[in-house]
Amino acid sequence: PFVKIVQIWHADGAIKKFGWEDPTTDKRSRSDKRRFQKVYDHFDEYIVASKAMGQVFVHSYHENFDKMQLLGYPRSDQYLSQDWQHKARERIYRSAPELKNHRVILYAPTYREHQDFKLPKGLGSALAADPTALVVVKLHPVLRDKEVPMRRIGNPKIKFYHELETSDLLAVADTLVTDYSSVAFDFSLLPNAKSIIFFMFDLDRYRSDPGIQDDFLNWLPVEPVYKVEQLRNEILAATSVNFDKFNAHWNTYNDGQATDRVIARYVKFLGSN
Repeated sequence: PFVKIVQIWHADGAIKKFGWEDPTTDKRSRSDKRRFQKVYDHFDEYIVASKAMGQVFVHSYHENFDKMQLLGYPRSDQYLSQDWQHKARERIYRSAPELKNHRVILYAPTYREHQDFKLPKGLGSALAADPTALVVVKLHPVLRDKEVPMRRIGNPKIKFYHELETSDLLAVADTLVTDYSSVAFDFSLLPNAKSIIFFMFDLDRYRSDPGIQDDFLNWLPVEPVYKVEQLRNEILAATSVNFDKFNAHWNTYNDGQATDRVIARYVKFLGSN
């Protein structure tokens, strides 16, 4: 039987580089590179939510844009569903009722492979600079030991909810503090998204491994910050962010109906074979 292999990426957009765009790929052996491309060439189609993400795959996997299907990102549908938003808030408030009626600042940085990675000194107090807010720290499970310095502060306004899903926490956050993580593309779709801060304290290192999209400063909805003191100032300013251009660039085809379009395409394909 004929088989069609479809790539539905784990993220709606890309701040990081990957594939051939990752600077470390150049250091790999020829056999590794052949193996990588053999894997990439197996994909018949890519489900994307924007031409921007399609171009990322073109450059990262050396693929043709013809393979890109501009259908929207299925997982984005939940963020555009009022029913999902309501249930996500209910799930959070059931476990963490203290978050209700507060400004919630969610710190959700991306995963880092470097074993010597350290969160910058003073980060906890900067995140908690707004006395009226509660801060939720959500690190990747591999990096949980990096929470220790912030836990030692003992600030009751800094919370750690390992059992709660990041996607649900996005539904109650007023401000997202992240860096190179794809959560930014999800958060920007939510009606509660008031502001976002890109805290890129290790940008120089991250540019070399795994790399950052070359044009990221052109489409981020706000200028990134690099120092803890800048982060503190942005937390206190709580400046509202307009996500319209950012969403037009990355969430172009995300309208809450992406899953239906994807299913319809491949049901039709199955019916014709």
